[in-house]
Amino acid sequence: MTTPTWTSVIHPASELRLSVPPAWEAVLDVGAPVVLASPLGPGQGSRFRPNIVATVEQPPPGMTDVAAYTDSSIGTMRRMLTGFHVIAIDDTAIGGHEGRRVLCGYRSGIYALATEYWWTVAHGVGTTLTASCQVEDYLDLAPEIGRASCRERV
Repeated sequence: MTTPTWTSVIHPASELRLSVPPAWEAVLDVGAPVVLASPLGPGQGSRFRPNIVATVEQPPPGMTDVAAYTDSSIGTMRRMLTGFHVIAIDDTAIGGHEGRRVLCGYRSGIYALATEYWWTVAHGVGTTLTASCQVEDYLDLAPEIGRASCRERV
């Protein structure tokens, strides 16, 4: 039995390398976030499609470090996402810079979602990786999500 091959993509704005799990689709449109989306199997058309989205932004002047960025981002999510709750916040390195990993849950329409956020602020640029799936799929997908979001700079 052969092991499925992982590929990788490079986020054009942040130069972070993201590993792409076997059979996942990578969407790279200029000026748009990088999206990695899992395949849906037969009969799963009404399920939430697990995905990882990589975005970059220039944060406002008051958010030049990861602690302030984290506080602001969590505050915004609490106001905007239905039933938002934080499960864990961990320090991590992202592309060699100080970062945070936040595991949370919330509702999006009919779906109860588990979402991992990783973010850092370096050289005036905020980089966020967001991995989302249905709560009941999280334990099965967590290893792929963790590997796909390897967060290494090229």
